[in-house]
Amino acid sequence: MDDKTFKCHKNVLAGSCPYFDAMFASEMVETTLQEIQLHEISSEAMELLIDYCYTAQITIEERNVQQLLPAACLLQVGKHILPVRQVFLDDRDSTLLL
Repeated sequence: MDDKTFKCHKNVLAGSCPYFDAMFASEMVETTLQEIQLHEISSEAMELLIDYCYTAQITIEERNVQQLLPAACLLQVGKHILPVRQVFLDDRDSTLLL
């Protein structure tokens, strides 16, 4: 992840995301840390996924899809994002037909 910092509630992240649930429910060192660094995820994708954890809504666009989907899979929320991805792809297909 970039050097961007996000303030979040561990309970919200754990309740919405199996990755964070496993992290915070175990005896991993992250359970006691105030700040966790994730190097594998861009700040843009992380911000979208944090918003998803709080709102259960996400917008997939052409400019973010390549970062968002791998990040969603890494955080184990991919199955929730896949239906939205399909709508995105269907919209792209209909645009290409015009």
